[in-house]
Amino acid sequence: MPSIARMLPGYPSLTSEEKNLEFIHEELERELLHARQRLESVETLADSSIRDSRLLAEYLEKDLEHLGQRLDELEKSAEPVKSPGWLSRLLQKFRAPNPENLQELHRFSVESEEKGSALSGGLRQASARLDSLEDRWKSIRPAYLTSRDHYLRRLRRITWITLGIILLALFSGYRFYRDQPQQKFERKHLQPLKSVLDPETYSRMESLARASRSDFLRVEDLIKIRIGLETFHQSQGHFPGSQGQLFNSGGDAGPDWIPEIRSVVPAQLPVDRRSSTEAKKQYLYITNGQQYKILAQSPESCEAVKRTMPELIDPVRGCDAIGFWTDGGGNL
Repeated sequence: MPSIARMLPGYPSLTSEEKNLEFIHEELERELLHARQRLESVETLADSSIRDSRLLAEYLEKDLEHLGQRLDELEKSAEPVKSPGWLSRLLQKFRAPNPENLQELHRFSVESEEKGSALSGGLRQASARLDSLEDRWKSIRPAYLTSRDHYLRRLRRITWITLGIILLALFSGYRFYRDQPQQKFERKHLQPLKSVLDPETYSRMESLARASRSDFLRVEDLIKIRIGLETFHQSQGHFPGSQGQLFNSGGDAGPDWIPEIRSVVPAQLPVDRRSSTEAKKQYLYITNGQQYKILAQSPESCEAVKRTMPELIDPVRGCDAIGFWTDGGGNL
C-alpha cells in the first residue's frame, strides 16, 4: 500500500525527526520478530540438533537482554501513550509472569548433556520475557509513529469502510434482484423441477413457463398429482376412485377432490389456480382403476403448449385439455 499511497494527494514527507522515529520503529519491530523466530528455532532444533539449539539459545539470551536495554532507553524518552485494553489485561492474567532472569535459558545454553534438562524451563522463561518485551513496546509504539503512519492508518480505515459500503451495496442489489417477481418464480417453481426432471423435459418446461406461465403452473400441479397417483398405485395396486368415474377439483371437496388418495399421500392435492366455479376450468381425473388420466381443462394458450410440450395435448379433447395419462389411459 505505501508504494500506491505515494501517488495519492496529501501523502506526507518525513522530517528528519520523523525519519529517526521511523528508524526506531522499524528497528524494534524487526528485532522483536527476529527474537520470536529464534525462540521457535531453539525449540524446533532441540529434537534434531541439540548443539545448534544451544547455540541459538545463547544468541536468544543476548537478543532478549539487548531488547530489554533498548526498551529501557526508549521508555525514558517516551511516556507510554497507550494503556492496555480490557482484553489485553484479561489475557495477561493467563500469561506466565515476566521472569526476573533467564537463568534456565542460560543453563541450557551452557550445559553439556546430550539431553537438555533445562530446555523446557528455558523456553518458558524466554517466551514469558519476550511477551513482556512485546507488551512494553506496544505501550510506547504510538509515540514512534510518524505522520506517514497516521496517514496510512487513515487510508486503510477509509479503504475498509469503502469496501464495506461496496459489499453492502452489492448485497442489497443482490437481494433486490432476488426479490424480483421473475427471480422468485424461478426459485419457487423452476429450480425444484430441475432435480426431478431429465434435462430435456426440464428445458421444455422452462420454455413453456416463458411462453405461458399460467399453463406451466397447471402442468406443475398435474406433476404433483401424478406423483401422488403413482405412489397410491404402488401401495394399493390400483389407482384411487371408482371405475369409469370422473372427479374434478371444483365443488366442496377442496384438496380432497380425489377420493382415497389422502389415506396414502398426506399432502393436499392442488386445485385449479383460477378458482373458477365453471366445470371446464377445473382439474379433471378419470380412472378405471388400472389406468388414469389427469387433465387441466381449458388451457390459456394451447398454441404455447403445442409448441413446447405437444405430448400434453389430450388426444380425446384436443386443445380443451392438457395433462398426463398412463399408457393405456389415452382414450379415457
